[in-house]
Amino acid sequence: MAFTINHRKLSNRILSGSNLFRLSLLILLVVLTACGKKAATPAPVVAQEQPSSLMAQPVAGVALPAGALGPFFPQSGSGFTVEPVQEQAGYAETSLKMELTEVARLSIRDAAQDPATLAAFNNSAAQIGSFPMLETGSGGTAILVANRFLVWVQAVAPDFAQTDREYWLQQFNLAGLAGLK
Repeated sequence: MAFTINHRKLSNRILSGSNLFRLSLLILLVVLTACGKKAATPAPVVAQEQPSSLMAQPVAGVALPAGALGPFFPQSGSGFTVEPVQEQAGYAETSLKMELTEVARLSIRDAAQDPATLAAFNNSAAQIGSFPMLETGSGGTAILVANRFLVWVQAVAPDFAQTDREYWLQQFNLAGLAGLK
């Protein structure tokens, strides 16, 4: 005994009044659910790809207050502009632009209460000044200042090389940041 489908009968049955009404309600429900408001999510720490968990959010209530890290960023000059992007307790980020084009993101994070981040620098052989340095994925370089502050440069432009990132890490006020309590 073979099982055959009469397509005409099946399509007439599917498109009958009550089934068509149910199908329309189901489609409407799916569309409304997809277009509904979603729960608010925290803003990403970095607008660009974040290749490393090193730049995770600081521990709330423990980190320095908003505005405390901003003064330690490099200053604009020599064809480059440093523009604030985000500042909150324990974290500050700027955009480094050459003319009007963003070439990198610069950030400082208070990692005092993040032992995993601090431990990541324990075996670092590379240094900038006296600060241990790590590559943080594709186009990222970070140093740990005073065993507390993660200073990070993330390339945005494809030609912003490792040497460029190291240069800009040295442009931060690292000595001032190291003295911050």
